[in-house]
Amino acid sequence: MKKISTLFVALLAAASMSAKTEITLGTWSPWGATTTVNGNTLTMSEAWAGAGNWQANDGKCADWSDGDYLELDVSNCTGSFNVAIQYNDGKTVDDKGNPAIVEALTTTGSISEGDKVCYVKLNGDNSDKVIQFWLQSKAANISVTVDKAFLVSEEEYKAYLAEKPKGEQVVWEGSNDFGTKWDTNMSI
Repeated sequence: MKKISTLFVALLAAASMSAKTEITLGTWSPWGATTTVNGNTLTMSEAWAGAGNWQANDGKCADWSDGDYLELDVSNCTGSFNVAIQYNDGKTVDDKGNPAIVEALTTTGSISEGDKVCYVKLNGDNSDKVIQFWLQSKAANISVTVDKAFLVSEEEYKAYLAEKPKGEQVVWEGSNDFGTKWDTNMSI
């Protein structure tokens, strides 16, 4: 019994070491009539259309300093998109006194057709002052669903890169009857 409890504690510790911090997705704000928003699905009818996901609330920037990268888990990506994170410098405010975007601090990435994940490196000096992130289409009539957003460490990002070349892992490929005619009774 002691071995089982030791194994459980070890597994729990390992799981907590790689726990991602989930980012709550705000409401998507389309840039105009050429972007349609349906929940977290963005459809752009023209190139360079986009939508932002505001993260600053009540006059305060979002603090993403727990991560090194923003990870976007996406589905149904039918084209290429620019992705950007915009920050404040801790000083610049708009005419209402709210933190304003400082364009020079922006970090960028991209998503391509069929991608399932996107990583954008955070601005290390300003990751505690996030205003918003946005997606912008590179072509007309494309869409993407942003399923979840996480903050991840440099190590988690590197682990993803190490696994990416391996591609999709196939558990079973081929006939399921093994020449025995068991196929009607077998499920994998």
